[in-house]
Amino acid sequence: DQAIVHYRHAFLADPTNTNALTRLGDASVDASEFRDADWYYEQALAIQPDSLEAIRGLGRVHYLKGFFANAEKSFRRALTLAPDDVSTRVNLANTLVATNRPEEAITLFGELVQQQPNLAHAWYGLGLALHQQNRLDQSMAALTRSAEVDKFFFSEIAHAAKFAEIACERGQQQAARRNHKAALASFAQAAKILPTHAAAYAESGHVWLAAGDRTRAVRAYKKACSLNTSDWSVWNNLAWLLATQQNITSESAHDAEGAARHAVDLEPERASSHDTLAAALASNGKFKEATQAAEKAIELTRQENPNADVRRIHRRIELYRAEKRFVEP
Repeated sequence: DQAIVHYRHAFLADPTNTNALTRLGDASVDASEFRDADWYYEQALAIQPDSLEAIRGLGRVHYLKGFFANAEKSFRRALTLAPDDVSTRVNLANTLVATNRPEEAITLFGELVQQQPNLAHAWYGLGLALHQQNRLDQSMAALTRSAEVDKFFFSEIAHAAKFAEIACERGQQQAARRNHKAALASFAQAAKILPTHAAAYAESGHVWLAAGDRTRAVRAYKKACSLNTSDWSVWNNLAWLLATQQNITSESAHDAEGAARHAVDLEPERASSHDTLAAALASNGKFKEATQAAEKAIELTRQENPNADVRRIHRRIELYRAEKRFVEP
């Protein structure tokens, strides 16, 4: 970078050049070379103690290293020099969010978005602070606004991931209130911003299942499984839905067994893993293996609770012994 070379030459020519020192500090921060950045800023402050750029830069270094108390101290000091400096106010508010102090952060971010309505970082920070107060609808509105004022804002994966996480959290709360339509809309928002967010599809599957739409639940679970191979509940639910559907195809039966075996691999000591595997094996005509898997499910259930009611599994075993698969009503 020619600018860096220029400032290095300027510093070597005049070691008291605070502008060169702060610019080299900024470049070091961008390169995640925090020790070098620290040195450059400290040198600048030794020469010019009221250098806003150096104080603010040092605050950034502390923040990125997780030293939030020192970061806050630097940013508050910078504000005494330049109370209206937008960058410093955003940095201070972000530090407050990082230390779980949303009330003051909301005030700061609120003032910023009123003064500069197109400041995406302030809308985003406001959304995070509102989330800390569990004000999820307002949080999502602020986060959405950050994307509206800067269409590239969520191209940064960390921003997109946080948006998707909060959208899913809101969707879970809506689903718990049985507001399925709103929940699905929240999960769709998450998936739109971050198409690789497996939880958005998994949660959609849970809602479709609760709403009685097995077809859409299967579709959502399949997408979730393609993105996350370690979520037991999704693999197990997918296998069960495929295996116990009324009009099963050979392809669905094959997929059911594959998903069920994967669920067993993930949770081999969980009774329902083997109960689901039994249903999947039966859907493929493997009734002897299905019986054995169901018996394993009973064994594991009784290990956990000797008084557990296993009559449903016994009824399924009777079907398997009669070479019939279990079909969910």
